[in-house]
Order: sequence, then structure tokens, then C-alpha cells
Amino acid sequence: MIETLVGYARDGNFDEFRKLLYREPDLLEQTAESGESPLIAALYNGRMEIVDYLLDKGITVTIHEAAALGDDQSVRWLLDYEPLLIGVYSFDGWTPLHLAAFFGASEAVSLLLERGAHIEAVSQNHLQNTALHAATAAKRSAVVLTLLQAGADANARQKNGQTALHQAVENYDINMVQMLLDFRADASLNDGRGMSAVRLAERLGYAEILQMLERHESTSEGQAFKGQIVYLHNFFLPELNALRTLRIYLPPGYEQSDVQYPVLYMHDGQNLFEKQTSSYGMCWDIATTIDEWVEQGRHPGFIVVGIDNNREGIGRYHEYSPWESEIVKQYLEKASHEQRVGGDGFAYLDCIVHTIKPYIDKHYRTQNEKENTLIGGSSMGGYISISAAFVYGDVFGKVLACSTAVFFEEKELAAYIEMQPKSAGQRIYMDIGTNETSNSKLAHFPAIYSGSNERMYQLLQSKGFVTDVDVRYVIEDNAEHNETAWALRFPAAVEWLFAEQFK
Repeated sequence: MIETLVGYARDGNFDEFRKLLYREPDLLEQTAESGESPLIAALYNGRMEIVDYLLDKGITVTIHEAAALGDDQSVRWLLDYEPLLIGVYSFDGWTPLHLAAFFGASEAVSLLLERGAHIEAVSQNHLQNTALHAATAAKRSAVVLTLLQAGADANARQKNGQTALHQAVENYDINMVQMLLDFRADASLNDGRGMSAVRLAERLGYAEILQMLERHESTSEGQAFKGQIVYLHNFFLPELNALRTLRIYLPPGYEQSDVQYPVLYMHDGQNLFEKQTSSYGMCWDIATTIDEWVEQGRHPGFIVVGIDNNREGIGRYHEYSPWESEIVKQYLEKASHEQRVGGDGFAYLDCIVHTIKPYIDKHYRTQNEKENTLIGGSSMGGYISISAAFVYGDVFGKVLACSTAVFFEEKELAAYIEMQPKSAGQRIYMDIGTNETSNSKLAHFPAIYSGSNERMYQLLQSKGFVTDVDVRYVIEDNAEHNETAWALRFPAAVEWLFAEQFK
């Protein structure tokens, strides 16, 4: 009887479906011999009347059904009860992430990724594809962007050799094509038929897409980094009980040598290397800068560890300050109604020192001494970097603090610095622009930035930091508060911090 019920669900025969369930209510929680449930059969075939009917009956959903439905509450509850469900395959070979991606359940996708879903997991069926393929095939742009920003491989192939770009071309999805190209999809890769995305667009007569692909091919060689970026997704930080993406830049020649490199630990990792992944469409362009130093023979290169920030609500503020702040609620609208702002910074620094750095030192060829280890960032990233200079002065010998939001909790930071000894040999670089603001509605915000940074500079001097020996403070006329400004100042800052290493 269950096979009949599943058949009614597939066909959308609502009347017969209800009649059979009325006669045989026990069928509600059964599955066909294949493992297919009435709910998933109805959902797969777009029979939403039956889906709604079953949900109104209060049926118990599986992790795969919850993911496909976008039922975040059930997904969360099921994973709390049994975390291993995140990697379990359905009767027809899909992971929960595949199903959430295909059905466009953006929040469920984000939740699954946060809980550790393997973003490159391959389906165990005839397609043998990834969640990115599933989302692209279903034209789920928002999910595709979420997956790409989380580090999904834009060039992953399914069994027939197709990439997501092939699928987007076939769907004549211009926006999706551009999105994939922005995340380094390779238009020259051939599928199992020997067909590249370019040739496919030509064959299908999609002139606009063909023009996009050809234009991208002509410019992509000049845009590619000479170094390499390795992505570690869902890297667990036990000190915060959180998952985070690490973006690790390896300089040109890393794979061909046995050289050990100094390391830059940088906050807001998604903003460091590529505009496409940056929060505001601008980036520090650090990879290009280091590529140039290596190419010019000025420096052997650096390993850069970009740590993505906490994007949940005001989580970035929490993690980038060891202390809670009240005054910031007066300055920043998004913090104005929060009960707590800040306070997790010590735990965040513990993550870097006790979890991230040991992993990097173990798996990459680093110069792990204090004098070869930098911590840096901008705005709140500068705030936590200056904090780190005194919390872990024995670990970080170089500190890069651009446009530091000293005002966030100036009193606590200053008091803490006053109590700590100056770390021998440590160098701190600070800078500020004269047109910095974090709230355009407050005309005096540039003065808040400059005044608080000036006081911090003076405090460092009082601690024994000597100007241009172990502290440098740069004031940039008309510079604004953004990644473009920090990209311009980054080269000179690092050249001063590591002056002995540059030619």
C-alpha cells in the first residue's frame, strides 16, 4: 500500500492520496521499498498541495526532508540530536546540503555549512555532482553565491565532466554565468564530450553569453595570482565553539622550494585577496602586492593567513574586542539596540594562538618565531591587533593596525596596555586617514577616529615605543575608511615592519 501512496504523491492525485491515508493512517510514517517517502515524492514532483497536507498532519521529517523544505528549525534540532546526520546520504544519493541547495533553501544551506557540511561532497547517484551543481541546475542564484563565497570550487566537475558554468550556459542564465566567472570559473574546461563552456555557448547560439566568456578569457590571464590561495572551510575554533573559513596565501614558488616564510595573520580574511568575496566590493589586494615583491626580488614572500570574520549579526564586534562597549551604541546604528557589544576578543585571540597558528606551523613551512609573525587588520581588526600586541606580546612581533577603531572601548584598552610590559623587539604600525568615518550621519566622526588614534600613539610612546624604531604612525590626507585605502598603505607598512628582510 505504501508504494501506491507514494505513486499518488508523485502523480499529484490528491483525492486518492487522502482517501488511502484515511483508510490506512499508519502509512503516514512509512517509506517505499526504495526509501522514498510520500513527502519527498510530492516535494520532488512539485505537488505542494500534498506537501502542505502532510505537514499539516504533523509528520516527522528526516534531515533530508527538512533540508529540502528549508525547515531550519528541524535541521538544527536533528543535528543537535545527531551531528553525523550532516553527511548522511538519502535513499537516492543526496546529502542534506545537495537538497537544500537544489530547492533554494538559502538559510538551510548556510546552517548546514556552519555545522560542518562538506561543501565538495559528491552525490552517490548517476550525476555524481556537488551542491554547487545542484543549485546551478535549479537556477538558485542566492544559494550559488552562498556556496561560492563559502569556497565551493567553481570548476568542480560532475560525472559527465560538466562544471557549473556549463550548466549556467545551457540554462541561458546570464547572471549566473557572470557570478561563476567572478569566482574564477574556467570557461576553457571541456566536459566529457570535449565541449568547453565557450564552445557550448557558440553551439547553442547564445551570442551574449559567448561574448562574456570570450571577454573573460582574454583578461583572466592577467588577473590570475602568481601565488596560490588555499581555502580551509569549516575550520573549527574550539575556543569560540565556531566554524570559520581560513584563506591561506602561499607565495610564488612555494611548491617548488623548501624555503620557510614569515606569516601574516590577518582579520576579515574575505576582504584581503579578491573583490568578489569582499564585504564591500573592495579588497586589500595583498596577493598581488606580495607577488610583485617576489617577482622584483625584493622579498622571498610571505604566507598570509586570512581569517574570515563572524558575519552573524554583530559577531564581528564581539570577537574583535576583548571588552564590551557602551559608547559604540551611540556611534553605530546597528549596535544601538544590542544588549551586548564586544567581549569575546580574548577568546578570539586564543583561537589564533592556540588553534590556528599551531595548525599553520604544522602544515606549512613557516618561520614561526615572534619576529617573523605579524597580526594585522583594519578598523575593529586594528583594535584586536593592538590588543594582541599586549595579550600575546611573546607571539606577535609585528603589528599592523590600519584605521583602528580605538574609540570602540578606548578606556579599557588603554588601561590594559598600561598594565602590560613592552615586548622587546616588537614593532607596531598605525595609520589613519583624515576622512575616516563609520557613520556618515555623524559629521565629527573623522575627529573621533583621528583623536583616539593620536592618544593611542602617545600611549605607546609613553610605554617606551620609539617613533620610527618600534612604532610608526602615519596620517594620510583625505583617505577614507575602506579596503582601497588600506591596500594603498599596506606595502609601505609591511616594508617598514619587516625592513631587515627587504632588498
